[in-house]
Amino acid sequence: VKHIVELVNRRVFIQTGESKSDKKHIKEAIVFVTIYESASPLLKSYKIKNLSLVVVDEAHLTQSSGIDIEDQSRSYQISGNLYDVFNIIKNNSNCRLVFLTGTINPTSAANMTEFLNKRFKRNFPKGRTGISTAPASAGNRSLLSVVVNESIRTDEGIVRNIERSVRQNDWGQLYVLFSTAGIANIVEMCIKNIGIRNIESRSSQGYEPGNVFSGLGKNRQGVGSIKLDDLDRLGIPRGMQMIVANITNPLLRQSVLRGVGFIHRKIPDDRFRDQRKLKMDDNDKMIVAKLFRERKLNVLLATDAVGIGVNIDVKELYIPSLNKFNKAVKGHVESSLRDLSQILNRAGRGATPIASIQTPRENVEMVNNALNANPDDFPVVGV
Repeated sequence: VKHIVELVNRRVFIQTGESKSDKKHIKEAIVFVTIYESASPLLKSYKIKNLSLVVVDEAHLTQSSGIDIEDQSRSYQISGNLYDVFNIIKNNSNCRLVFLTGTINPTSAANMTEFLNKRFKRNFPKGRTGISTAPASAGNRSLLSVVVNESIRTDEGIVRNIERSVRQNDWGQLYVLFSTAGIANIVEMCIKNIGIRNIESRSSQGYEPGNVFSGLGKNRQGVGSIKLDDLDRLGIPRGMQMIVANITNPLLRQSVLRGVGFIHRKIPDDRFRDQRKLKMDDNDKMIVAKLFRERKLNVLLATDAVGIGVNIDVKELYIPSLNKFNKAVKGHVESSLRDLSQILNRAGRGATPIASIQTPRENVEMVNNALNANPDDFPVVGV
């Protein structure tokens, strides 16, 4: 088995950021897995030739949504990177393109194929006949229920819920908030109410050796005032010592040691003065997602960035509000049906037989509409 794993690792090259690439590894690889931002530089820098297949996930992001906050942010950035890739391979008639998306109107998909045929010399079948629809069994494999939860209307209520999850060592709690400022406030309250003693220091690992973990949860090390040796004095759960030491964001490092993590992207006009506290690099995001998947974190706080490219298991998804800031109208508007469907279906997915989505009562109708939406229900958008 060890030799098989080594062989697969040599043949698969994965790049998820701007880290320095191993040229020898690239030369041996036959499969490349990248995020959108890494794909084009990889193809250009290392002149990878003879590609036979390119698979694009979340393909709806190649189109404008008609919502300014989306088109000028994440979707806009991703589509730019994808079009760079298309330009590189457009003269390679042997390279097949496969687009995957669960949130696109079939008419929009047909419009996109027509555009790609003209612009990039492809030969996708025209019209709706070229669009393949997955069977119903390909949907969310967990039984999803929508639960009215009025306690998450305030930051204080959210913190109380998080404390309970951590103390009971419950796993899989995802809170989606459309505000980095809101995430920062909740995380700082959690740090005050839960866990680790002493504050960040200037030692090489980021903590003084005298720090003591609170011992919350059955899988945690260290209880009360017990002091441990070496790096274990940080009270980090087994297997997390080096991972936590590699986190660059000081607020994230503190929150992770309390069973709480966060992932975010900048939201236009998000009124949070100290952006340094929440500055995250790609490595931090990967660490948080890994710890959450491995159930070493009980709770994850995230903006709508969690709807794209984040592989996590979610048992309970909390969404206090469906509104986010739209700079076009200089105010808050309700999230689009497409984006909401993308976010809400992060819950379950077979990770647990039953999953719940919890939200205040006024959001229940929209949440149900997003969960039950099929491709024809999504608005038609342009390329």
